[in-house]
Amino acid sequence: MKHCCDELQEQLDNTKRELYNAQQREAVKLEQNLPSLLVTEAENEKLITSEARGVLSTFTNLPVELFSKKSCAYGEEQWQFVATLHYYSPKAYKFFRKRLTLPGPSTLRRWLSRLASRPGFSVQVFTFLQEKS
Repeated sequence: MKHCCDELQEQLDNTKRELYNAQQREAVKLEQNLPSLLVTEAENEKLITSEARGVLSTFTNLPVELFSKKSCAYGEEQWQFVATLHYYSPKAYKFFRKRLTLPGPSTLRRWLSRLASRPGFSVQVFTFLQEKS
């Protein structure tokens, strides 16, 4: 009888370990796809348009761990993602901000005010339009 109990306990422990490992693998997969899942969820909740989804999908390869620290220095691509998100939908920005560590609105405004923008045509805009077509 004790032998059967020991075997069953061992099977239970193995099953619990397998379940834990499977949950960890799923969590890693979810974390890797989090930006694209959030973009999809924001579109489903009608926070962004399909056009904004197309633009934001270019940023979905950003590692989610870049947005996980409270006091981090954001890279250029992260700032572009945040600025683009806020430009297309401030509501979507708030939605993302609840799920990821993003800079606050005042930090974003301060960063955008430092950008050199002049009247006239922008080479970056023409390049973007050329890539889009």
